[in-house]
Amino acid sequence: VNAGLWLVFAQPFFQGVPRILEVGGYPSPAAWGVEQPYVGSLHPLKVGEPRVENQAEPKVVIYDKPYFTGKSRT
Repeated sequence: VNAGLWLVFAQPFFQGVPRILEVGGYPSPAAWGVEQPYVGSLHPLKVGEPRVENQAEPKVVIYDKPYFTGKSRT
């Protein structure tokens, strides 16, 4: 995660157990409390500190393959 806080769900439409990801690297799914590294939906959180540097442009890197491999998109 490059900036901000992100609410992440393994299933589409914000279903399943939510996880909150903070700025930093996550070397394995266990690092953010899941067994499988699937992101079905996500949403930036707008809460007190820490803040997204530019709230109009929250950023996260998404990979198209498990375990943070494959093509990435920002």
